[in-house]
Amino acid sequence: MATVEDFDVIHAHDWMTYPAAEAVAAVSGKPISDSEAL
Repeated sequence: MATVEDFDVIHAHDWMTYPAAEAVAAVSGKPISDSEAL
């Protein structure tokens, strides 16, 4: 997904999705936004 789509920010809704967000962020170089802290 990180190499096919162009995103501005990677969103991780909770701790269960954070590992996937980290993987996409590592490949894409985009920042992660975690709404759990809001």
